[in-house]
Amino acid sequence: MKIEVWQIGKKKDKQFEPIESEYIKRLKGVHQISFRFFKEAQHKNMSSLQIKKQESEAMISQFSNTDFKILLDEHGSQLTSLKFSKLLSETEVKPNIQKIIFCIGGAYGFSDEIRQKTNFQLSLSKMTFAHKMVPALLMEQIYRAHTIKIGHQYHKE
Repeated sequence: MKIEVWQIGKKKDKQFEPIESEYIKRLKGVHQISFRFFKEAQHKNMSSLQIKKQESEAMISQFSNTDFKILLDEHGSQLTSLKFSKLLSETEVKPNIQKIIFCIGGAYGFSDEIRQKTNFQLSLSKMTFAHKMVPALLMEQIYRAHTIKIGHQYHKE
């Protein structure tokens, strides 16, 4: 299954890239993972609502009906690793889905419009993480979800 991580902001952070790369390497042959970066809104003379709207619209304009879109959002559902694995496994077998897209917002988050256009909103934690850490955390959870699916001993209960 193709998995894309769409992120508002700068390219990968050099500190966390080795972690991301390690999990992507472990998933080779299982998932084809790629990253896509969207330009941050110019904050000058813009309200946080305008910034969220502009950044969200950039992603929305690229959505396809064959994408399963997961929004990483502090207001989203918090899943255990087992339930996250089940979500991915169930999504992978849907006949009309060609890829899973994880959307990571900018400093101000997402607009309500993008929330309505995504299939699922996921919160990684009640805590707030530095923007640059999220892709590494996400890659580990995608890997963990795969190991749960195949019964590998990586995930301990």
